[in-house]
Amino acid sequence: MSAQTQVFDLLRQYSAVLIRQRKHCVYRVRGRIFVVPSTPSDTHAWRNCLADLRKILGLCGADRGRPGVRRAKHGCQPNRMVRFTFSSSTASLPSLRQQLQRVMV
Repeated sequence: MSAQTQVFDLLRQYSAVLIRQRKHCVYRVRGRIFVVPSTPSDTHAWRNCLADLRKILGLCGADRGRPGVRRAKHGCQPNRMVRFTFSSSTASLPSLRQQLQRVMV
């Protein structure tokens, strides 16, 4: 079944009211406005219209659009927190290399 047929079947099934028809067919479905172009030029236009209509009617899944569970990356170790201490006197300030060696040990 083509997307165009599915769009018009859903409009009939949910008793959509045609408000006006000029360059676009404007329907009212469940209190919301749904617009269909009279002559769509895009090859995906009917599939996009079907997706929009399904969103308006609430026929999409409840968790659609939510991010899923993240997978663990392979070969990755958890980040180590590296703290650098700074003091007011430069004589007691260890070098960056010394601080990193202390943390990595």
